[in-house]
Amino acid sequence: MTSTPNAGATDAIVWHRSLETAKSQLSSISGDTAPLFLIAVTNDIDTPAETQPSFWCRQWLDRRVAGVLSERPDLETRVGAVHLAAGLPPELTGQSDFNRPERLVLAVADADSRLLSFCVGIPTRDTLWGMIEDAEEVAAMRANAAVRPGHWRRDVAQRSLQRVNRYYAERLRRVMQALKLVKQVEPDPAALEQVDAPEGHGTLPEAELDDGKLDQGLPNAEQPSETNAASVNEAVLPSREEEGEWEDPQVDDQWTEKLDAAVKIQIAGDAGLDASDPVDWGLRLNLVHDVFTSLYRLDAFSRFADSEIRRDDPDFYRVTLGQLEQNAETRDDWVQCALPLLVGLSLRDRWESLVEVVWQQPAVRFEPMTAELEAWWNKHRPVTPLVFRMRRLAIADASARHEVSATGPPGRVTWADLENALQQFPVREVSYSQWWAIQRNEGWVAVDLFRPTTVTDIVASPKSNRPMLIRRGESPARNLSKLRRLQRAAGKTNDP
Repeated sequence: MTSTPNAGATDAIVWHRSLETAKSQLSSISGDTAPLFLIAVTNDIDTPAETQPSFWCRQWLDRRVAGVLSERPDLETRVGAVHLAAGLPPELTGQSDFNRPERLVLAVADADSRLLSFCVGIPTRDTLWGMIEDAEEVAAMRANAAVRPGHWRRDVAQRSLQRVNRYYAERLRRVMQALKLVKQVEPDPAALEQVDAPEGHGTLPEAELDDGKLDQGLPNAEQPSETNAASVNEAVLPSREEEGEWEDPQVDDQWTEKLDAAVKIQIAGDAGLDASDPVDWGLRLNLVHDVFTSLYRLDAFSRFADSEIRRDDPDFYRVTLGQLEQNAETRDDWVQCALPLLVGLSLRDRWESLVEVVWQQPAVRFEPMTAELEAWWNKHRPVTPLVFRMRRLAIADASARHEVSATGPPGRVTWADLENALQQFPVREVSYSQWWAIQRNEGWVAVDLFRPTTVTDIVASPKSNRPMLIRRGESPARNLSKLRRLQRAAGKTNDP
């Protein structure tokens, strides 16, 4: 499905590779008006090229933007655009294409990179128009925060409550209560009817699926071709209202644990921390994931899964649902629930975390080795094995390492034993982008860091160009034996 813009694509907007370049270009023409920036993150593979980016959905976004600007010419000097490629490069996936289906997260931010609105997938013209108007509304709310302190996030929450169906609304209301953004009152039945999803909003009606309208507005030649997606269009389970089994299974005793994060956020706020604090940012993302992603997956499975698909089938969520998420309507309820928690947060240096929560995989950028990392590498590489600890995803426990504190039966090798052996060497945590830079610099062959299971640690030996990979679920005894062979080959058993 990957394509480059054709000659007929409009040049309504110029896409830049960074917010800084977009800001500098826009500041020369925007005057004193507050600018807005469209930030499109796709799973295209990043490159070092300095040219204007080309990405899989650019021609369609250009058309949507052109449609909005034709109705609102005042935005022409106020809206800039940034594209960030964050797909998995073949060097990290064993040369396999892990970036299918194509994905998009589109955000609207202010000049300080603060998130004002976002969607997952390609929006229609009207949806994009609504996102920009929502962003302008949030910016106005923040500007009036001095007059009405603490109210603007509550106003965003109330707006979201009016847009989502009652299942999401119930969860969102509980979270907002824990954050003290809404009063703890029982919802009015009439209000529940109002927040139930109106026809054509927040759901994908079966008629639209059967008529092949999921990607309406995309060129016919570029329609999704995944076989799983085709089977979804042929057989859709009854809607959640018709199915008759929609008691939310997650609203139970687990809620006490899930809402602990909300309480911590509230405590952080009382202590004077704001949403720019990295700890607070992580708490918010994990709260969104813990509370709303499980409901979204259950919702999506009931709407789109073939009757023969198992509920725990990973291909359904990664391939089929990813394909459906090319349409911004698919995940809209989830987005609306996430906005009250995430709106106003700075995306600078943290947009990867939001993308990881949505895609459930790392966001990888083309970055050179930093001078500090290169110096560390050159110092230790010739004389000792090095341990690279892969940085966990933004979602807690999404790529958690082994339970090194667990003790096993006497005489059996445990992960604690392996961890003690690893700690004898220099250990450094790296992101996937940083490891990609090391692999490129060394010219090493491609390795798959994600299959059959995720790699947690990489051991680079001074006398080998094939690093040792330690994966989740593997035998600690086998890995310990391999590590001891590296120790003997390096001529040492300890490293100061």
